[in-house]
Amino acid sequence: MKKLKEELKKKEFSKVYLFFGPEDYLKKVYLERLKRLRITPDEELMNLKIIEGKSVSAEAIEQSVMTPPFLGSFRFTIVKGSGLFKSEKKGEASEAADLPSSNDIIDIIDHIPEDACLVFVEDEIDKSSKLYKKIQKDGRAVEFTPLSEADTIKWITAEFAKRKIKIDKATALYFLRYVNGDMEAVQIEIEKLSSYLGDRQQVEKADIDKICVKSFQTKIFDLVESMGKKDADRAIEIYRNMIMTKEPPMRIFIMVVRQIRMILQSKNLEKQGYSSAEIAQKLNLHEFAVKEALREARNFSSEEIKNAMEDCLETDRKIKTGLMNDELAVELLIIKYGTPGEN
Repeated sequence: MKKLKEELKKKEFSKVYLFFGPEDYLKKVYLERLKRLRITPDEELMNLKIIEGKSVSAEAIEQSVMTPPFLGSFRFTIVKGSGLFKSEKKGEASEAADLPSSNDIIDIIDHIPEDACLVFVEDEIDKSSKLYKKIQKDGRAVEFTPLSEADTIKWITAEFAKRKIKIDKATALYFLRYVNGDMEAVQIEIEKLSSYLGDRQQVEKADIDKICVKSFQTKIFDLVESMGKKDADRAIEIYRNMIMTKEPPMRIFIMVVRQIRMILQSKNLEKQGYSSAEIAQKLNLHEFAVKEALREARNFSSEEIKNAMEDCLETDRKIKTGLMNDELAVELLIIKYGTPGEN
């Protein structure tokens, strides 16, 4: 991403790009930046083509790329969610039966005119695929992963600074945890806070508590933390509040299981000598989420975490086989691990 940023600043362009990875907000930001450097808003109607999902075909891509610009100097083609970069292993051919072959797309890439740009936007890709290797060699393949905690804090600070508002590091970290790090969600909450502050130029924690929407994941953090601290009353209060806001018990259960698994994985990797930043990269998570998991891990013994995972599997079995009501089953699990001496 750093190289892409430098190239765009210098207005050094490739004919073909691949933007991929889990950080959707950054993909959108850099796609828009690249697009704006190539065509103006007035030129979009005639010189921008977006091809998505089932509409992807070699013919559609070739036709768009090879069409000369009309009332403009450049032609911009975006292909989203094509599935063209997924595994080409045996047994998966049926899934790719309706997709163009890699060779067809590579041939198109080899003949992109000087006045055209082709951008693929994907979530997951196979880096061993021929098409990925082709773009890596002849274009620019950019992976967008969650920013490090430090970089996210810098970004939050900069976004507030654009609005002539200050936020100190501790408050920015509190804000990040509160809204759970999704950059699009953060952007919305920044706008809300900025409007709320009016003429005030400093964000306080009380402002965040009053105005921002606590993310579902943060509520799960709080729930599991209360379980680890053996505060069953607080854990049940959080759980019942989520039920009252119409959160399905199974969704809460799935996220509790995910958090317990994250605690187990993070704790094991930390024992192997990995830092929180390295663990975040390995697990494809925000660093603050890993730090939260490691902090919560101190409330659970290794045996207790393993037992909790086994009990989660048993709870899942009971719910799916109709032996227990889902809301009650999840509540009993919370009580068991939120009560001293119960496990």
